Amino acid sequence: GPCGGLAWDGKAMLFSVAGLLTPKKSGTDVETKKYVTALRKVWRAIRKKYRKEILHEADWQFFRLRPQNFPTVRLAAVSFLLEKLTAGKDWLRKIIQTVKSQTATEKAKLDTLKSLFSVEGQGYWSEHFTFGGQSHRPLKNLLGAERIEDIILNTIIPITLLYARIFKDPVVRAQALKLYENFPALESNSILNTMRSQLLKTRVPLGTAYIQQGTIQLHKFYCVEERCGECEIGKIVFAD
Repeated sequence: GPCGGLAWDGKAMLFSVAGLLTPKKSGTDVETKKYVTALRKVWRAIRKKYRKEILHEADWQFFRLRPQNFPTVRLAAVSFLLEKLTAGKDWLRKIIQTVKSQTATEKAKLDTLKSLFSVEGQGYWSEHFTFGGQSHRPLKNLLGAERIEDIILNTIIPITLLYARIFKDPVVRAQALKLYENFPALESNSILNTMRSQLLKTRVPLGTAYIQQGTIQLHKFYCVEERCGECEIGKIVFAD
């Protein structure tokens, strides 16, 4: 129940520090009022332990976002992930063991990692996008498949590489790099579209996340800086 504990501490801190747990939120429907009042009570109890910046509600962007991408939904998802992470001591072990496997395919490893980061809507966040903003149907997944893939690619794989370096485990390093090199392509963006149309054409298909990220780095460190003469790809393109 709403009487403290790690789960409630996490939610109260995240929403309060984000500036989203304002007093006016208590004046909506009965369910929201009860939920917000409980979170504010927990926050008052732990407030003195937090000594850093507190954001304002205006700092967050809701306009033109799909409800599943609202900051409130993302913060709720983070709170549930923190509960998973702190509930047992074997979460990191599962991640390392999954990546380290020399028998599982890259697809099987990715499926296992995705399951570890799957977050279902629970309690209040099984039916709300914001405080007082009720959804028309139950929220099954607070994190979409693309967001989970982003987390695995940009956070989990680097962590496993750091683990391999600290504990001098060459198998973990080799398997993490193999997973990275074979990671499926993510959703395209404006940078990739620009690079594809203006520079790479069809010469370098952006078929994996590995190639996509390399292309983004190329754009950032060479194209934007107008260092075409130092870029190996630029030398070939502009020599034609």
